[in-house]
Amino acid sequence: IVTSIRNPFFSKLVDVFNKEVEAMGYSLLLGITNDKIKLEKKYIDLFIERNVEGLIIVPTIEKSPDLTQLYMLKSMHIPFVFCTTAYYGLKADVVMTDLMEGEYQMVKYLIEKGKRNIYFVTCDQSLMLSSLRLDGFKKAHADAGLSFSNDQIIETVPDYDHGYKTGIELSKLKPDAVVAINDFLAWGITKAFKDCEISIPQDVSVAGYDDLLYSSLFEPALTTVKQPITQICKKTLEVLVKNIEDDTQEAKTYYISPKMMVRDST
Repeated sequence: IVTSIRNPFFSKLVDVFNKEVEAMGYSLLLGITNDKIKLEKKYIDLFIERNVEGLIIVPTIEKSPDLTQLYMLKSMHIPFVFCTTAYYGLKADVVMTDLMEGEYQMVKYLIEKGKRNIYFVTCDQSLMLSSLRLDGFKKAHADAGLSFSNDQIIETVPDYDHGYKTGIELSKLKPDAVVAINDFLAWGITKAFKDCEISIPQDVSVAGYDDLLYSSLFEPALTTVKQPITQICKKTLEVLVKNIEDDTQEAKTYYISPKMMVRDST
């Protein structure tokens, strides 16, 4: 179950999962939630009816979601693994990159480049995928002995269109650098800056997160944090198959190391 395939990160995730699953002799059923918890519930109900052996779930970005369907999976002993992020408050296996460390390294790098007025563009801060990155943003400032204003943290929907709208607003604020929680957002911000005749990186640095295929081909090529999708998918499947074979194992979080990809946009 994924949130979207409009974001190339998730379409790549699905593609790798499908190939890996087929190679293992399984079949993949796909549900797309469009970040709505009611659709997640619908697909979980559907997959239970289809007698699936296990589920891989990319959580929605809905605020304060009802997780009844996930507790139902637990009560039915149907194994599931969260992939790339998780819901707070629910004990389950998670495979993800170290989001805090990735963001920390990115913001530390920008501070070392002399950037002081750094804006962080994210989604709802109560979500794990946002709060962990924000922790990295804060830690990099603290370690450098720098302060920042809450005005420098901007919440929006993490897609290209909202990135563009945010970029238009940011163009009036004259930041030194902008860090987005995904490349999709960063692309939109970059396009807005170009349309406002703001030069990247001369006037402002822009960085993303994920390292999507087109980020290295973008103009200027986007500095980002790489999430190694193939490694994430393989580890997720390894954990899920172990749970299918033995559902008594203790739930834990498996971190995959992120990697900085420094390019022209900074």
